[in-house]
Amino acid sequence: MCKVAINKGVDVDIETAINYEAEVFSHCFSTEDQKDAMAAFLEKRKIDKFKNR
Repeated sequence: MCKVAINKGVDVDIETAINYEAEVFSHCFSTEDQKDAMAAFLEKRKIDKFKNR
């Protein structure tokens, strides 16, 4: 997703690029894996296994 955001951001104006980056960032932080990883970090435990969700 980072590569897509960078490649798309080069071809548009700065405001559009920033808005797209924010959209992609929010998508990355809404996954089940992210929530589990953040909880594991806060609870100082290892992540069980990523589920790709």
